[in-house]
Amino acid sequence: MTKLLEQAMDAVRQMPPADQDAIAQAILSLLSPGEADEIDPDHLQDVIEGLAEIDRGEVATDEEVEAAFRSFDRGTSSSPTGRSAVSGRPRPTSRPIIRVPRTM
Repeated sequence: MTKLLEQAMDAVRQMPPADQDAIAQAILSLLSPGEADEIDPDHLQDVIEGLAEIDRGEVATDEEVEAAFRSFDRGTSSSPTGRSAVSGRPRPTSRPIIRVPRTM
């Protein structure tokens, strides 16, 4: 186990059990990328509408996505160095691919 992962696990051990379970579920889902997550029935219509928007090409531009992420940067400005203003780590240069299994 890497030192960083050990630090993360130490931090998780300090969390309440419900939060520990949420972290564990997130880790396990990352290890099984081919499996689909269950969708809360209350959110199913929103998910279907979102998939239809993607099919129609109604997606955010790179600039809109960047602006949205900057708004989450805890009130700090975007760093011109390419590093996160929050963690100081380099920002990823490639965009993740989001796969949504379609079984409908």
